Amino acid sequence: MHRRDGRAGPVLPSMFRGEVHSPQTRIQPPMERANLGQRRYGIVALLTLSVLVSPLAAASGLPAAVPSIRGTYVLFMGEGRVGTESFRIEPTSDGARLEARTKIDVIGVKVDQAVQLHVNAQLEPVTFSFSGSTGEKKVESRVTFARGKATAVSDAGVVTTTPYDGKLVVLPGSNFSGYNILIARYDKATGGDQPFKAYPDVPISVRLVRQDPVTVRGKREVFDLYRVAISGQNTAVWVNREGVVAAVSSQALGLDAVLQQYVPARDALVLSLLSLSGASSAPSAPAVARAEDVRIPAPGLRLAGTLILPAGVDSPPCVLLVPGSEARDRDGTVYGVRIYAQIAARLAKDGFAVLRYDERGVGASGGNASSLSLPVLVEDAKAALRYLRGRREVNGLRAGLVGFGDGAVVAAMVASMDPTIDALALLDCPGGTVGTALEEDLQRRIGADTSLDAASRERALKAVQQAISPAGKAEGEGLPAAIRQEITQPWRKALLEASPKEYLKLTAARVLILHGGLDRQVDPRNAALLEQAAKAANRGAPKVVVLRNLNHLLVAAHTGEVAEYASLSTTVDERALSTLSTWMKEATAKPPAG
Repeated sequence: MHRRDGRAGPVLPSMFRGEVHSPQTRIQPPMERANLGQRRYGIVALLTLSVLVSPLAAASGLPAAVPSIRGTYVLFMGEGRVGTESFRIEPTSDGARLEARTKIDVIGVKVDQAVQLHVNAQLEPVTFSFSGSTGEKKVESRVTFARGKATAVSDAGVVTTTPYDGKLVVLPGSNFSGYNILIARYDKATGGDQPFKAYPDVPISVRLVRQDPVTVRGKREVFDLYRVAISGQNTAVWVNREGVVAAVSSQALGLDAVLQQYVPARDALVLSLLSLSGASSAPSAPAVARAEDVRIPAPGLRLAGTLILPAGVDSPPCVLLVPGSEARDRDGTVYGVRIYAQIAARLAKDGFAVLRYDERGVGASGGNASSLSLPVLVEDAKAALRYLRGRREVNGLRAGLVGFGDGAVVAAMVASMDPTIDALALLDCPGGTVGTALEEDLQRRIGADTSLDAASRERALKAVQQAISPAGKAEGEGLPAAIRQEITQPWRKALLEASPKEYLKLTAARVLILHGGLDRQVDPRNAALLEQAAKAANRGAPKVVVLRNLNHLLVAAHTGEVAEYASLSTTVDERALSTLSTWMKEATAKPPAG
């Protein structure tokens, strides 16, 4: 995609990040054309759809706005195609059925998933099933909705029950076709904000904002533009006169979809979005933040990143988001959840200058991932912090660090070396060594892998112990392929012996320890270990927050298991975002005069 003004300015992978254009630097929404090569980290989905438009049979009792649809999504990352999603929505005797199959290959990670959703005549879910694989890890689950209870059965045979009401909808992961059913449930006669909940318990608000007239190949068409707010993150949905979702732009996913026949209208749709920031739909809505792509000098190369500056704030405090072996790109993408992108948008909205960057060898950054080591990760983070503090627009004397997972370990190391850092936020951080946390995680996953017999499971568990031990070599023999690939990554091995609690004892920064209560990858009990270590620091007791019902990705979850990730929302929970932002304001506040 190309900018019309020719500048290599900010190009965000989603239309909604809380970052709106300013006269100096205009944010180009993802559907607009950006410089070639600048969109390697953003996913744009162009929807190639063959629509068989016919209202569902009157006997089904479904609204006429729900059409029978068959189609294929073609998924792109920047200018490159990364996958497809084929789907159909057909009437049944008692409602309708949605079937979708998605295949994605992003940076070597292959995802193959199938979704089936059966709804009744009121478009309420009856059954939902998910099956698929990420790498060589296979996952299956089925949920039945009846009499106010959702009963989920995992591939391991674990049964869980959750209460629900009639406002429940199912919007699994990166699935676009489900929006057709969600929008059809909106009561246009009533209008306004209408609440729903995405399974298992994620609040959604849907609002018909206005009608957007657009000229396509000389023909004028009018779309209904809906704003779907998922835990405070906006998704724009355009619906054509046949009731078909013609375009979608998701903030949380960083995914955009456009019906192929409407691709020529993309520019007009983008311009209409500039007024859809926050809760306002007025064209004069004030800018929240502006962003720019930056190049950060680091040892031997330059790192690529995105700097977001809050609008109307003079000399704002600054925050650096530190990547690790999980969240390696600037958006902190883990299992499809763009953790750092959502944190950056929230902090910028609340008055912080925020820098996030691609790890070396990732995205647009230079270097090779094979050269990574713990010292290299630390030096790159220190270089990024120097760059951020050196920007004339920010107050470099009021600085904070945020790290997720083992990125929090790197952040703790940097903070231990720099007594001028005010705030250190550790999100789902190991309390012992990273190797111990990884070993516990892999042991759980191997134990739950139903494809392994007893002998294979025992061999795999021994292989984990040998590979993770300080004297061991990360060869991974005897491990399932997906786990072997993970454990033999050079950046993983470099972090195995790192212990964040030792660095916390040396830091002068105020510390936030934030953990998901359903984290199955880094046990929430690690928060207590970190708290004990942080109390030895010199700036007061740490703030410890363990949020109920959030998984390792800080997303509302049912069990917290990795197996259910693909069926959940990709929106970081509002409780996590508000806790982090509120604490960061306090930790970086100017000391009282005198």
